[in-house]
Amino acid sequence: MSTPEKNLAKLFKLKLPKKTHYQRIESIASSGTPDTYLCHEGLSVFVELKTTKNNRVSVRPSQIAWNLSHSRSKGLSFFLVKHLSSKKLFLFGGNQGARLASQGLCDSASFCILNLCDFASFFASLRPIVVDHYKNQVKENPEPKLRARKKLAS
Repeated sequence: MSTPEKNLAKLFKLKLPKKTHYQRIESIASSGTPDTYLCHEGLSVFVELKTTKNNRVSVRPSQIAWNLSHSRSKGLSFFLVKHLSSKKLFLFGGNQGARLASQGLCDSASFCILNLCDFASFFASLRPIVVDHYKNQVKENPEPKLRARKKLAS
């Protein structure tokens, strides 16, 4: 049986930019893991796909915990919520899972809001968020190349 979330996943996959690695994750063994993994041009993210008929979004405690832990480990994940009646897409950071569960959709808390038919703009607006995240990780945690060379020379 097709559910609104499965339909969103199918549409999401169809609209991905070319050469994007897409993996749908359906796992009961690892509760809370987002249902979608994407990698495009070396940039990888996890995306939890959600749908709602109103402004309430059902987010399980295990999903909140997984995304918060991933975010604290400097990983990048998102909740993508499709509002079924307005056909708008709302993108939230993975670290916003608890707020999303308690407060539902709130325009000011999401990274972007787009019409469902406008997936090209969605991916275009997602890219700078992902690039900035990874640039900041490199600035905060530069690779210790000099120490590695000294160890080899010893």
